[in-house]
Amino acid sequence: MSQSPLNRFSVAPLATMTRRLADVASGRAEPDLVIAGARVLSTYSDRILPEREIWVAGGRIAAVKPAGSHRGGAARFDAGGGLIAPGLVDPHLHIESSMVTACAYAEAALLNGTTTIVCDSHEIGNVLDADGVAWMLEDAREAPLNIYLTVPSTVPATRPELETAGGDLTAEKIAALFDAWPEAVGLGEKMDFVAVAEGDPRAHAIIAASLSRGRPVSGHIYGRDFVAAYAASGVTDTHEAIDRDIADDLLDAGVWIFLRGGPPTTPWHSLPKAIGTVIDYGAAGKRVCCCTDDRDAEDLLAYGLDWVVREAVRMGIPKPAAWSMGSLHPATRYGLDGEIGGLGGGRRADLVLLDDDLVPQSTWYGGELVVENRTVTPRLDAALSRPYRYPARAYATVHLPDPVPALVPALPAAPCTVNAIRTTLPGIELMHERVALNPAGDWAATLAGHDLCHVAVVERHGFGGHTARAAAGLRDEAGRGGEQRRPRFAQPDRRRAERGRHARRGRGRRGASGRGLRRRGRRGRRDGAAAGGRPTLGQAGRRRRRGGPRPQGRLGAGRLHHPLYGLQPDPTLGDPSDPHHRQGLGAGAGDASGAAVRAGLRGRRAHALRRHAVFPEAWSVSGRRSGNQQKEGPHQRLDTNGARLTNGARVSDASRRFSAGSRIGFR
Repeated sequence: MSQSPLNRFSVAPLATMTRRLADVASGRAEPDLVIAGARVLSTYSDRILPEREIWVAGGRIAAVKPAGSHRGGAARFDAGGGLIAPGLVDPHLHIESSMVTACAYAEAALLNGTTTIVCDSHEIGNVLDADGVAWMLEDAREAPLNIYLTVPSTVPATRPELETAGGDLTAEKIAALFDAWPEAVGLGEKMDFVAVAEGDPRAHAIIAASLSRGRPVSGHIYGRDFVAAYAASGVTDTHEAIDRDIADDLLDAGVWIFLRGGPPTTPWHSLPKAIGTVIDYGAAGKRVCCCTDDRDAEDLLAYGLDWVVREAVRMGIPKPAAWSMGSLHPATRYGLDGEIGGLGGGRRADLVLLDDDLVPQSTWYGGELVVENRTVTPRLDAALSRPYRYPARAYATVHLPDPVPALVPALPAAPCTVNAIRTTLPGIELMHERVALNPAGDWAATLAGHDLCHVAVVERHGFGGHTARAAAGLRDEAGRGGEQRRPRFAQPDRRRAERGRHARRGRGRRGASGRGLRRRGRRGRRDGAAAGGRPTLGQAGRRRRRGGPRPQGRLGAGRLHHPLYGLQPDPTLGDPSDPHHRQGLGAGAGDASGAAVRAGLRGRRAHALRRHAVFPEAWSVSGRRSGNQQKEGPHQRLDTNGARLTNGARVSDASRRFSAGSRIGFR
């Protein structure tokens, strides 16, 4: 017999359950579940309450009682003296950045004690316009996770004369998304903060579409000079506070602060500096939250929201207050605190059992145990096996010129001067430089001699087939030359580069052809060169990580790149009508790919994401061009060391099963 769906709608609305919950809380009716032998982390009072038990009925909390209060025959779970806390609520992230769909994301989130997320799906909006956003919302409704949306606000990110985008989310389209989808709880990050501050009509029409419907507006801002105008425009949160001073300004301007925690050797780990407004300046933390923003699939487990909360503890925030920043505060920001974020009566029974270091051990979602002893339960496994399938159009969005133009120009015959982009690793600034080039015998020697690499931007929407080329120089903070890398595509933030201010991360959503490529040019393996000196995938534009070994639980250096995460096996490859026909890894690359993936998995939390989450081509477009480029269908697919990684590639059956226990590596 098939089990009932496990998703946000599995728990009935509180309005239909109040009488039953009152009966259970008063002892007139039996709860469905009693979690006994627990200490309770109260996010309402920021205290740890000893010797408590939680009564659950209908997927909601009926009451939190003193230990030993229940003497009936309800099912019991012994917490063994551990901490029971509300599930975490991530107030800002981008599912597409992880190169997985909502169903696959849910697995990693629940393993880390996160039961609710608020996502901004502007990557798929950049490619598929409002249809893509709606499809992701349909995906979210079927996932075993509470997924809310902030409607993408800045698609395209700059202006038509600066970029070619696949989507154009106008104020009218955004208003229609709000009206059609109740889970659209706010407006996504308003990235064009300069335009907002300068009173741009389009930017303010989009803000008005949100405010007129009572929805809050999320922000994205650099520079203290913009704070006043930004706040006056109705923006009331930001995850881009990069230090304690701008964080302090924002709090006093009425803007919520989302402390972003990222892998600690990257620029995206801004929490340690921004939290100074609380630690150093004494600001109250009542309008401070924790968030993840962007995660590669390999980082979802090792650097989940639970890790961000623990980082806040490490910086000096008391444990109960830090957990509140990751649960009650985000819920309150979006007006969801009557449903999630705490252990009050009537709230969803989205619960986490923690050890004393705030590491999740078990997770309940709507009163159902979905993670036990840090292992996915059969109930969750079954739910993850019924993913949403995107429409066929989502798998046919890359329209490259045929043939693909040469991405590397001819080697100059004489000394010349070239334009170059210099990065200040591990920072985010991009600088324009002119470099005197003295050609050597070939490009490899020439680039090595000048500490440069090639960068190319290819228009992928079929709106003209333009290609731009540049040279990039990679240097560390002191200006020393960094390791040579070969980014797949340049993804510059042209408007901010024009203005000479805070060139943004180089995310794919920024570049003319980078829609849906967010993280690809920035993250890869760090393998060095393969035998014989040939650059490997690891040299494809990743930020260099410094300072000791890789954290436990992360995929090792031997992994293949991102399209292998959370994907389902190829359907019947012999059926040309299938939208995935010949778009997976294929038999030729599957065994080697699986071996590389399995070899790369290690660490105590080396789970990987589901095979079932097919992600659209909208955010998995072609990889770095290599010598074994192949041709499939009407477009050339850019190949990487023999493994085709385009158009919703999926892991072959050969790489499905892995791990010390019963869980999988890449299923």
